Amino acid sequence: MARSWAELLGESGARPESEEERRGLFGRLRESLGKSRRALTEQIVVAAFDPSDD
Repeated sequence: MARSWAELLGESGARPESEEERRGLFGRLRESLGKSRRALTEQIVVAAFDPSDD
């Protein structure tokens, strides 16, 4: 299985991706998804438990 765009596209002169670069992608993805989850949770709390709805 290809692990980089260069491998997928068959580029012969491309340098291999380092472990740090590979880990960085998933770290950024995890951080971004965490922010989205927190924002969605806040919106649900605001919509479900609005004190002015009494």
